[in-house]
Amino acid sequence: TVLAAYARQPDPKKAQELLDLFYELYLSGRLDESAKPDNQSYAIVMSAWAKSKFPDKTQRARRLLETMISKYESGEADVKPNVVAFTTVLNAAGYSPKDSINGGDSDDEFGAVADVGDVYSIAMQTYEEMLNDSLDLGLKVDSFVFAAMLRVVSMHTDAASVERRHFLQQVFDDACHKGHVSAMVIRELRRVCPDSELMGRLLRSRKFADSLGSVNQLPREWTKNVPRQPKYRLVDDKAYGNSKSRTKMNA
Repeated sequence: TVLAAYARQPDPKKAQELLDLFYELYLSGRLDESAKPDNQSYAIVMSAWAKSKFPDKTQRARRLLETMISKYESGEADVKPNVVAFTTVLNAAGYSPKDSINGGDSDDEFGAVADVGDVYSIAMQTYEEMLNDSLDLGLKVDSFVFAAMLRVVSMHTDAASVERRHFLQQVFDDACHKGHVSAMVIRELRRVCPDSELMGRLLRSRKFADSLGSVNQLPREWTKNVPRQPKYRLVDDKAYGNSKSRTKMNA
């Protein structure tokens, strides 16, 4: 689509402008219902912001999410945000520098976004809304949510801080409780965990802190909702490659 083409450009403001224009044309009656921006349209622009290099990209993505929520609550069912839209905000936060600005420029044509909040607070709020489905949107979290949140924690807390240890424990416990401890979650946990002692405590095994080939070795309750495909379960990249080779040989 035209919107998707604009979203692939380095500057997502063009895609934002087009989205806003389409909606204004729809409201004025110059576009019919079939051309009205829907949740996919908003998701495209959110993703463009999240992948951009703008320092306030998390605030931009969050504000679009809040627009979707508001429109849905006002009766626009086709704008209902899903878990992908919420996760996009986490992805934006996870790739935003720790000292990202707290808002946009006041002379921006889209307006200031300082009222939305700082990056870490936005991510925490978005995560909690997903985890508890506090907005009654029927959200069902998956392993991508927990991996994204672990990246946020790694980016916005100090490695040796008590805060990092606390939130690592919280997010990993949430993943265990929801049965979404996938290979991706373990890899992200390894990357962000400050030491092997904490890693061993989280995995309930000192041995797994240094070596874990597959999440199938973990308690089944932790992985009950992880897809069965090797890419979701094999932690070791080499093991995943060997598995794909064996699959081709046996085909």
